[in-house]
Parts: sequence; structure tokens; C-alpha cells
Amino acid sequence: MKIKYLVILLFLFIYAIPGFAFNHSPQTIYIGAQYNGKKLYVHGELKKDEDAIVQILGSEEESHFKQKGKVWGIFWMTVAHLNFKHSPSVFLVYAPPSLSNSIKKLGLGYETLFSKIKIEPTPKNKKQILKEFLKLKEKDKLYAINKDGVKYSYKGDIKNFQAIIYLPPKIPPGKYRIKVYKIDPNKQITGIEEDSFQIKLTGFPKFISDMAFNHSLIYGILAVIIAVFAGLLMGFLFKDKGGAH
Repeated sequence: MKIKYLVILLFLFIYAIPGFAFNHSPQTIYIGAQYNGKKLYVHGELKKDEDAIVQILGSEEESHFKQKGKVWGIFWMTVAHLNFKHSPSVFLVYAPPSLSNSIKKLGLGYETLFSKIKIEPTPKNKKQILKEFLKLKEKDKLYAINKDGVKYSYKGDIKNFQAIIYLPPKIPPGKYRIKVYKIDPNKQITGIEEDSFQIKLTGFPKFISDMAFNHSLIYGILAVIIAVFAGLLMGFLFKDKGGAH
């Protein structure tokens, strides 16, 4: 019986050891009035002949878009309202140059992401719609594939990797996953480690958010008052200049 328990303990011990480890900093990022983007540092160790790909994923969300098109071949108008489901708020992939041509094959590129996104109602030109969706996300730097984003340094048989992730100004608050994929010399995924970090509002942005969600009536009244005073101020500034143009 003792041997049996020793075998079980040894089995649990072996599988409790992670294949590799990584760290990241900072653990929490705060969005204040002066927030204009932030860098997230991800680093760890690999064997000399291994590679790493770093992925940042936001929570799934439902996005609503208006599809524009020509009516009667003349007027540009809204022709459909599209709902995008199961799309992450953020999708960032950082890879070393040695794996720049392997991202798609490994299932870590946009192709795999798009296969999971559902559009309602289903458009006839779904592929083109997804391209336009990607353009919007990339413009805000919420989606990106950086093929030169992982750097290495060597110490004996140990390879240290580092990725400096840029988190853009438009990134929403929430919990984000960091996934690091270990890639062997045959370009196969042999291990995955995962951690998370938080992005939180602070200061004036937090005050505005709390007012909007927890005190909507007061927030609405204040918004109207501010709009009225802004209009009066503009009228005063331009009254001697022939009015605002």
C-alpha cells in the first residue's frame, strides 16, 4: 500500500510542475484622466531550442455595427444592423520573427478568431464584413499581430524571452488573460501557461463611470446642465465675432 501511495504522490508531483514559467508586470493598470496607453512586460525562461508566443485576450463581448451601402445605386445609407458575438474586446499576439510564418498554422492568428465570431443576421459577404471589423479594431490598436514582438537573450542552455505589450488608450477596463505558448523546434505547441492582469478606472474616469451606472438620474441632469453652460459659454465667446461658424 505504501508503494501505491508513493506512486500516486510521484504522479501528482510530476504533473504539478509547470512546463515553463513566466512573469509579467504590472499586475494592475489604472486608467486615470492622463492615461494614454501603457506597456505590459511579459518575460520568462525557455530551453535554448524553444520559442514563445505571447497572447493577450480580453473578455468576449457583443458589438453592434451599422452596415452602410448604396440604395438605388445613389444614396449611401444604413442597410443593416449587425451584431458581432463571441469577439474578444482585445486580441494581441506577439511572436518572434522565427515564427512569423507559423502563427496561422499554430491556430493563433485571426483566422481561428474569425471562425468563432458569430454575426447576426448572417451577411452574404461575411468575409468582407470581418475584414472591415478587423480594420476598426486594428485602428484602435485593440487587435494586432506583432511578428517581431518577442526578443531573446541567452545564458548557457537557458533562453530568456521578453515581450513588451502596448496597451492602447482605448482599452476598456476589465480582466485580461495572458497566454504564453511554448513552441518546439518542429513548430508544435508543447506547453501553455496562463495568467491574468486587471485594468481599472481611477480618479475622474472612475467618478464618471460610477455616476453613469449607479446614479443615472443625477448623471443625466448634470450632463444637461453642462451642455447648457457650454452653449452659453460658446455664445458669449463668439457674440462679438458674428457668431460661431
